[in-house]
Amino acid sequence: MDTNAEITDSTIRILRGDTVNIVCASDANPPAIVSWHGQLIMSPTLTLIRAHHDAVWACHATNYMTEFDNTTTTTTVTRNVSARVLCKNEWTYLE
Repeated sequence: MDTNAEITDSTIRILRGDTVNIVCASDANPPAIVSWHGQLIMSPTLTLIRAHHDAVWACHATNYMTEFDNTTTTTTVTRNVSARVLCKNEWTYLE
């Protein structure tokens, strides 16, 4: 079952067994390359399939900018997102 996640600060609360997509977005100029730590592909979307346990993921936004003297400056910003997997009784209590 696909579902929306409830986000409080940087914690996502989802129901055990659900599948959710978490999108990491960045507002940068030039546009940043956004990815999740540990994924095999560079993608701004992290898909949790049948979530069963709490976890923490790190989203990275990396920006490369070429200066006037042709030197390249690299900046990376990392934000952590925690997932709290709830059983049915906990989920009902939150609503």
